[in-house]
Amino acid sequence: MKIKIILTGISFLFFSFPALSGDFLSGDQITKAFSGKTIQWEHMFKDKSGKSYFSTDGKLTGIKNSSIREGKWHVENDELCVSWGKCLAIEPDGKGGFYKVKNGTKQVVHIKSVTDGNNL
Repeated sequence: MKIKIILTGISFLFFSFPALSGDFLSGDQITKAFSGKTIQWEHMFKDKSGKSYFSTDGKLTGIKNSSIREGKWHVENDELCVSWGKCLAIEPDGKGGFYKVKNGTKQVVHIKSVTDGNNL
């Protein structure tokens, strides 16, 4: 009986967290999801949050903790790359947002919402 409960718990955890299954966006899906759109995000381990606009020409404008920053973005090897950070895989959160995933398993940034246009 204990084994059945443990296996049920393990299967619940596996299906509750998509990062464990490796359900990441392809490069084309990343471009479609972010190009010409504004995201609202928060870091999952640091006290950082903000908004970023991903222009269709590769320019990136962000507001982090009330500071404006500008840079560039592109997609490389099925990962989203920004000029002020590393290239990271993108995983749907199942609620209309996404996670930026480091090393294939560690969710580091939660993209809470994505809206059309520049909404900074």
